[in-house]
Amino acid sequence: MRGRTTLTVLLAAAVVAGCSKGQVEPPPAVATVPGLNAFVGATLVDGTGAAPVAGAVLVVRDGKVAAVGPASSVEVPAGAERIDVTGRTIMPGIVNAHGHVGATVGLENGPSLYSEANVRRQLGVYARYGVTTVMSLGDDQEAGFRIRDEQNVPTLDRARLYVAGSVITADTAEKARVEVDKVADLNPDFIKIRVDDNLGTTKKMTPAVYEAVIDQAHQRHLRVAVHVYYLADAKAVLRAGADYIAHSVRDRDVDREFVDLMKARNLCLSPTLTREVS
Repeated sequence: MRGRTTLTVLLAAAVVAGCSKGQVEPPPAVATVPGLNAFVGATLVDGTGAAPVAGAVLVVRDGKVAAVGPASSVEVPAGAERIDVTGRTIMPGIVNAHGHVGATVGLENGPSLYSEANVRRQLGVYARYGVTTVMSLGDDQEAGFRIRDEQNVPTLDRARLYVAGSVITADTAEKARVEVDKVADLNPDFIKIRVDDNLGTTKKMTPAVYEAVIDQAHQRHLRVAVHVYYLADAKAVLRAGADYIAHSVRDRDVDREFVDLMKARNLCLSPTLTREVS
């Protein structure tokens, strides 16, 4: 005890001596707040088309953006862990509005390649390239649904995944409704169909069938994404109530009627520029 008391006295004397020479003690450290981070110094691209902002501040609280903008207008809150990202660029996450996850390895593709490990690997690659969300429009298996169900956590280290399950391929309206119900029971995010003859090499889904798909999906409170090629088919499925057009119209230029059908319901079109080339 004597040694410890002596050390305490010496430390106290040192503090007094320091103060007597005009030195000021540093302010007490502020404890950081768990889940509160401030990324400072990066160039910010906000996705609105505005000019990039140099030296920006991005405040994240519990995994969500709390404030973002120039350093002059965004204050770093007390308790935030300050992370210097000078020289880097911050931008909104990219959304892949039409992908297929889990069944590709290198240049090989097929349902036998689908696995939980492959889905997780691909979503990790997406995230490292800045893609934070992937809509997988078809051929999703059980592992994809399970991974989708596990993703609503702030510690997520991969791209988010939304799934459509099996693509509906029925050839009658009655079978179409049965197939939709089977997929809907798995709780997908979309129902997916293809209305395309693959440049004349396959049979195209008929209006009676896709109308049944759309109607049954809507009864199950699910939106329908439709792969199309021809302008006439794109307009027909929109009139039938389709919610999403996958791929560009590629047989001719779109017309005002098509544009008006899309705008009337504020629908999404995911263009594909080089599918036939690739």
